[in-house]
Amino acid sequence: MCVFVVIGSVCCWSYGIINGFAWYFMFLDFKNLIVSFLLILILDICCILGLWKINHQYKKIRNDSNLMLSQRYQINENIRLIQYIAPFIFTATFSICASGLILFFLIPFIPDFSQFPASSILFSLLYKCGILLIYIHETWLVLRMTKKLKILFKKPKIHKIKPINSKQERILLRFRHHNITVKNAEHEAHIHFEQLKKAWN
Repeated sequence: MCVFVVIGSVCCWSYGIINGFAWYFMFLDFKNLIVSFLLILILDICCILGLWKINHQYKKIRNDSNLMLSQRYQINENIRLIQYIAPFIFTATFSICASGLILFFLIPFIPDFSQFPASSILFSLLYKCGILLIYIHETWLVLRMTKKLKILFKKPKIHKIKPINSKQERILLRFRHHNITVKNAEHEAHIHFEQLKKAWN
């Protein structure tokens, strides 16, 4: 889905550039292609919603005890990546949608449109406003960016397990919500193995 989002964004961004070059060199304006790019924007939005749904499902299944360690690690990495690139995807897609819609509704009000490449100019200006929003969100707010990166890529804490002193009789072992002392556990194990010996004999 990320691939579709990137392809759709690149197509819409390249529309303004191609339109500008076509007007400059061949005096052509591809205003009729705007509807096609609006359809691509709708596909982009659907992909983003699907990406959000997948991320939501990942958060539900990542604590499943049946998952292998490698699968759980991959799911956590996918969640971190999606959380990091989400602001870029949402901001860029919103700016592209706004550019296409404003351009689509402004075309009928522009006089002598056949002699004025308004589509490429408006699209480029509006899209650069979206890039400016990304810059403000992710670069100007440096402290927030640094804090977010530290949260996303923080190192897992390693908890050292202290060795159990076999001489301490008051150490409690939790097994199926029952508290068992070390002496009782040894006694239960002895009875269990004695019963196994009798069963084999």
